[in-house]
Amino acid sequence: MVKDAPQDTGAHTQHISLQEKNAMKNVGFIGWRGMVGSVLMQRMVEERDFDAIRPVFLFYLPVRTGGANLWRHRYRYATGMLLIWMR
Repeated sequence: MVKDAPQDTGAHTQHISLQEKNAMKNVGFIGWRGMVGSVLMQRMVEERDFDAIRPVFLFYLPVRTGGANLWRHRYRYATGMLLIWMR
């Protein structure tokens, strides 16, 4: 199996194969923007939990606000009253 360049995970270096990257699960987060969600997101970033998944943040905003700017550059978003997302 061909390995990519090592990734620095802080505590140690790990190798992730292309096949392993393609097998990553899409994980949807619903209602992540409140006080509890903010703490959870920060902890997941610190623990590097997002390295093992492809996160999609799901929320409903009647009017687009600037609150999502923190994550917009790195992750995908979906908005709407009802969203069925499968892959």
